[in-house]
Amino acid sequence: MVLLRDTPQGVETFLVRRHGSTAFGDMWAFPGGVVDGDDARVVDACDGMSGTEANQLLDVRNGLTYFSAAIREVFEETSVLLATSSAEPASLRRHRDGLNDGSLRWPEFVVSTNARLDCSALHYLSYWITPEGMPKRFATRFFAARLPHGQLAEHCGGELIESAWQSPAAALEAHEAGRLPMIFPTLRTLEQLRDADSVDEALDLADRLAARGIDEILPRAVMVDGERRVLMPGEPGYADS
Repeated sequence: MVLLRDTPQGVETFLVRRHGSTAFGDMWAFPGGVVDGDDARVVDACDGMSGTEANQLLDVRNGLTYFSAAIREVFEETSVLLATSSAEPASLRRHRDGLNDGSLRWPEFVVSTNARLDCSALHYLSYWITPEGMPKRFATRFFAARLPHGQLAEHCGGELIESAWQSPAAALEAHEAGRLPMIFPTLRTLEQLRDADSVDEALDLADRLAARGIDEILPRAVMVDGERRVLMPGEPGYADS
């Protein structure tokens, strides 16, 4: 989930640093995680997008499950809730902690707080697949969303050990200087958003990409002159690797 906010200096995105024991440990990335069985159980609470629309957008049979998972994961990891809820704002931290420690399940939270998931707040941005040959592989769908008014993002302190709001340009500069280690999809996403002057522009970019159709991106990791390089589809040498 690429969380975005407007500032006097321009658009910023929320980056989190993952614990060293997790996948992509010690790397800076966007908050997110995996789809689990509970996500499909609350799709009736999704507003702003029908199941048919979600299926067509993501080219899957269970599209709303991905939206449910994205909203759940960003809530668990950052406390940002892309939904309406009857829960008091002061209690949301307790609910988030319960989801993280397993004492609360996502369907229980949705039902007990009368939550309605704002699927229209999620703008489909890209679809990445981990290169072949990696020890762990993922198929990852990136969404962008505006930070809801009045909400604050904060990392959970478990799987995530640090967080920061950064402009895409500043984050890329910090990466080049060795201060923000990031994996390739994170870097390319920041490059996509670097020229956006506002959240509206960034979300409009995502909508235009989605309207054209989001194709899967399967990079290839190759060795060139003794150095590891990541090749994108269409780049010289990709078809031969």
